Amino acid sequence: MTPDTEDILMAVLVFLILLGILLVIPPLSEASVTMKSSPRLDPVLAQDAPKGRWYLAASGRAVHCYGPVVKIGELDGLPHLYATRCLPGSGTIKLHE
Repeated sequence: MTPDTEDILMAVLVFLILLGILLVIPPLSEASVTMKSSPRLDPVLAQDAPKGRWYLAASGRAVHCYGPVVKIGELDGLPHLYATRCLPGSGTIKLHE
């Protein structure tokens, strides 16, 4: 064989080996790509929520608060429980007793 023929045969052989390697490697499915990539979240929403507890408000809804529960006297003379630092952004919420 001539040197030109050997070069061509070597190039074809390298091409076939690379093609075989690419065919043996399993393709990345769409699900595996999305599972490995981290979701893009709003930086404000991505922050960890402060630790706290769930309480039942006097209105009947559940509220998540991370401040202390305090007793505050009202005009009727009786102290009522209030949860402080409640989400989202409420100062104090009267609790159901």
